[in-house]
Amino acid sequence: MHPRAYLALKGQTLSAVIKSVLPRPAPRHLQISAGAMLPITAVQFGMNRFLEQTYRSVMGVEQLDTGGRVAVAMGAGASSALLGCPAE
Repeated sequence: MHPRAYLALKGQTLSAVIKSVLPRPAPRHLQISAGAMLPITAVQFGMNRFLEQTYRSVMGVEQLDTGGRVAVAMGAGASSALLGCPAE
């Protein structure tokens, strides 16, 4: 145990220590917000993968350079923005 954590927990009872270590459940609104972002994030990751493979095959390279990575990321971000804008 980290020395600072030991000093912070030194005067507490066992049940207080256990409660402080266990994770608390997330508030309901946080789960709903995360669930609403899931499809948009999935589209961005999928488009990133698709555009990266397309870029590699068109340019005939195995590794993307910095400009290629930026272009792929911008394309993926734009595609997720197209999906997310009507929902916002």
